[in-house]
Amino acid sequence: MAQGSADAYDEMLNRTDIDVEEFGCTSNCELCVEQLFAVVNGEVVTAEDAESLVTAIEEEIKNNPLF
Repeated sequence: MAQGSADAYDEMLNRTDIDVEEFGCTSNCELCVEQLFAVVNGEVVTAEDAESLVTAIEEEIKNNPLF
């Protein structure tokens, strides 16, 4: 979890309304070097900082729920 994404991860981990799975390398090297990202329900979401990443994750979940 590079470039501060651990802060977003920790915040998501404390939530009881979502399931968080941690994976190793996702082979998104170019993306990983440039900005924070998460894979949400199979979709890549990106952000410039941890707070924005949490917001982007929440929006992706809201717009594309699994159920």
